Order: sequence, then C-alpha cells, then structure tokens
Amino acid sequence: MDISDLKGKTVLVTGAARGLGAAFACVLAKAGCNVIMTGRLTEQLTSTAEGIRLQSGHSPETHMLDLAETGAANAFGEKIAAAYPKLDILINNGAQWLAGRMDDYDAYSVNTTINAAATGTFLLTRKLVPSLEASGAGDIVNIVSTSGIANWPNSGAAMPYRMAKHAQTGMTDGLREELKDRPVRVHAI
Repeated sequence: MDISDLKGKTVLVTGAARGLGAAFACVLAKAGCNVIMTGRLTEQLTSTAEGIRLQSGHSPETHMLDLAETGAANAFGEKIAAAYPKLDILINNGAQWLAGRMDDYDAYSVNTTINAAATGTFLLTRKLVPSLEASGAGDIVNIVSTSGIANWPNSGAAMPYRMAKHAQTGMTDGLREELKDRPVRVHAI
C-alpha cells in the first residue's frame, strides 16, 4: 500500500495530543485522511490539531477523552459509532505512562494506567468494530510497544504500564481470533 492510498480514509487516533499519536495524526492528515484525534490534555490536543492544520491544510476533529474513565471510553465509542457508521482505521495509541518501581506510585496511578491502556481501549474498540466492518476493510492498530513483549528487558516502564501493555497484546490476539472471518484486520506495533 502506498500512503496516497489512504486519501479520504477516516481514521481515529487515541492519545494524539503529543508523541507518537500526534505524529500518526500529522502523517495521516498530510496523506489526506479525515483524522479524528483524542487526548486527555486539552491545550496540547488543540495545539497539535492547529499545527496539523497549518502543515497539511486539513483540520482534524478533536475530542477530549480520558481512556482511564471507562464510562467515558464506552460513551465516546457509542458517539463516534453513531457519527461515523463507516470508520476505516482505529489507532489505539492512548496510554498513561508510568515509570518507577512498584513502591513508587499510589493505587490511583496503578488503576488509571491499567484502565487507560487495557479496559478503556477495549471498550472503545468494541463499540467501533461495526463501523470498521462497514468500511469493508477496517484496520485496528494497537500500539503495544516493547513493554507488551514477553521477556523483553524493561526500559523504565513501571510494572502497571507493562501489565497494561501485555493486556493490549492479549486484546490484539483475541480480536484477531474473533474477527478472523470479518472484514477487519488487527495489528500490533
């Protein structure tokens, strides 16, 4: 596939306010995609979207979304499914980074880190599968990172972050199995 083949595709990128998610959103907008961006940080999300508009001429749609709030993730999935009965690509990039050793963070940080990358991401994805199917060739791209690879050396991530990324690896495998006879491909990076 050539990047120009993406022109006109509708793509949702979670965690798009900064970092890898912002890079995905920028490249996809430049390729002519209709980009929907989510993030927890209002100012950064707005600033990133404006930068993308200035670089690409395309104005991405932005939505505040904290995947750690499972009710919000579920409701947002319903909202996007209703607004976009056909969705071409879902990039699950949203995750809350947590560093340190197991005694360096509180229970709230553990909960939000795991909920964002595992539970919230699953709930959002589940709601969007019908829209991805409707595209005839939908793609789910889960950004698992090396933290989700078994026996991979730790690169500074806290245990809850690694646990959440392993959950995403399991989700990827489960989605591949459940969707194998349906027009949705599932990828992990």
